[in-house]
Amino acid sequence: HNQNLSPFASLSANVNLRTAEFNRRNSYNINDRAETNSNSKVSYNYRHPENLFTFSTNAQVVQNFTNYSTRVSGPSANFRFKTFSPFQNENGPAGQTSWYESINLSYNNPLRSR
Repeated sequence: HNQNLSPFASLSANVNLRTAEFNRRNSYNINDRAETNSNSKVSYNYRHPENLFTFSTNAQVVQNFTNYSTRVSGPSANFRFKTFSPFQNENGPAGQTSWYESINLSYNNPLRSR
């Protein structure tokens, strides 16, 4: 399921939590009955209205019914600022720039939890 919460934020979820016996007991579809994995993922994304920064986060669960294991990944997050030029002189003479006016800065902060 994908849901736009606003023009700048969205939520996405694909949740498939079940037990190892669920499909064997409740489905007549041979592919469902033979399924050995279950995957679920949830994510949230936000973009600042003026594109100054973005933020995203997600988490995932993978169940393996063959060896009865469950792997949880997350939460993971990422925060990123737009690239900018802090020393750029917009009021100076045209065609004349100092070396430091071409310095660009960017910031990206990923967080991974496993």
